[in-house]
Parts: sequence; structure tokens; C-alpha cells
Amino acid sequence: YWQVTVTLTSNTRNPVSARAECTFMNAGQPVSTDYLGPLTIQPGEQITTDLIGPSTTVYVDSTRCNVLSPT
Repeated sequence: YWQVTVTLTSNTRNPVSARAECTFMNAGQPVSTDYLGPLTIQPGEQITTDLIGPSTTVYVDSTRCNVLSPT
């Protein structure tokens, strides 16, 4: 399977509920999407995890990740 490592860092004074989305792309077209969260991140905390994409039988040439919340 393809995978992407996602790191979220809180630079707030209060805990936040965070969500992220990563889309695995081939030639600018989405082939799979995976989500992180919601999870609570404490002030100054950094969370790192791997998101799993499609099997390697599907070609992936890039990923696009976005923070969904907090906005």
C-alpha cells in the first residue's frame, strides 16, 4: 500500500480538535482519500502518523493533504 506521513502541530493556547484529509493523486486525478481524526491536540503538541492509501497496483505520483479543522 501507498502511505503518507502526516504531522500536525498545535500552536494554540488551548486544546484543539483536529482533522486532516490526504488525497492520493495520479496525473492530477484523485485515486484514494484517507482521513486523520478527529483527535485532540494539546497546546504545543505535535502528532505524527501514517495514512494508508491504495494498494501499489494503483499508481500514485503525489499526495495532497489539507487540515479540515480547526479552520
